[in-house]
Amino acid sequence: MPDAQESGKAARKETVVHRSLQWAGRNLKGHVIRDAHFHDCDLSEANLDDAQLEKVRFEACNLRGLRLTRAQLKDVEILGSDCSGLLASHSKFVDVAFDGCDLSHSDMRYSDLYKTSCSVCDLADSHWDDANTKRAVWTDCNYDGLHAQRWQVENLVFDGADWRKVLLSDCVLRQVSLAQGLLEGVSFKGQSLLHCNLTQAQLGGATFAGAQLGGTIFDDADLRGLDFSRAQLDAASFQRAQMQDAKLSQVQADKALFYRALLQGADFSQAVLNECNFEHAVLSKATFAFAQCQYADFSNADASAAHWDRATVTHAKFHNTKGIGPRQLGARCSYTDARRLESEKYAPHQATSPSSHSARP
Repeated sequence: MPDAQESGKAARKETVVHRSLQWAGRNLKGHVIRDAHFHDCDLSEANLDDAQLEKVRFEACNLRGLRLTRAQLKDVEILGSDCSGLLASHSKFVDVAFDGCDLSHSDMRYSDLYKTSCSVCDLADSHWDDANTKRAVWTDCNYDGLHAQRWQVENLVFDGADWRKVLLSDCVLRQVSLAQGLLEGVSFKGQSLLHCNLTQAQLGGATFAGAQLGGTIFDDADLRGLDFSRAQLDAASFQRAQMQDAKLSQVQADKALFYRALLQGADFSQAVLNECNFEHAVLSKATFAFAQCQYADFSNADASAAHWDRATVTHAKFHNTKGIGPRQLGARCSYTDARRLESEKYAPHQATSPSSHSARP
């Protein structure tokens, strides 16, 4: 009976279409809904706690105040619907798409969202405390008043997003792209932005003090006067960034890239800058007091009137550097470091032999 079996399978997979259904306030707790299409339906303030939704589509529906706590949603589309005040804490979303939806004042706390996208959605005053969000693209959304504590975000694209009124605290962002984003005044103080992309982002008035920023890209960004003090910047990239008067004291920035960055008046006091690349950077009047700059490259940089008091500058490169060199540094750095710099300046490709050490005064 293969034909009957095949027809039975097809019948079970057929999508059920509901039009103008009135389920407002209905108790549907624990329901299982599969292969269904709801069009212009009213489920406002209905109770779908602990429900399972799979291969379901909501289009132009009223979902205001819908309860979805502890629910499981998989392969669900919610299009052009009013989801304001959605209560979806402690839920699990997999392959869910919100498109053109009002999600303002929604509660997404403690939820897991995997491959869940938001496009042209209103997320104003929504709550994301302790939520875990991975692998998605969120575009053209309103984030005003979005509130998140301990939000875990990984592999999300927010390019061009306006986060100026977002409230973040103790969040961890990994491999998140906020390129060309509007982030003026946002506080990332003490938070983690690891291997993120903030290329060309507008960050005036933002703060990164004490933040974990390893591997994050700030290329071509406007960072003038920003506070990065005590931040972790290992392998971060600031190519061509505007960083005049930036506060970078006590940063840990091994192998960070400042190629062609504008760093006039920047404060690197007590910073760890080992193997950093400052090639062609503008460092005039910058402060490196008590900084550690082992194997850093200042080639072709402008370090006019920079301050190096008691800095540790070992095996650094100063090829064609303007305003500073080994002889000038000798008066400010330790004598041992100055001798090493002199040796590198005149014989950069020659290995130092034991005999040459003994010949030094």
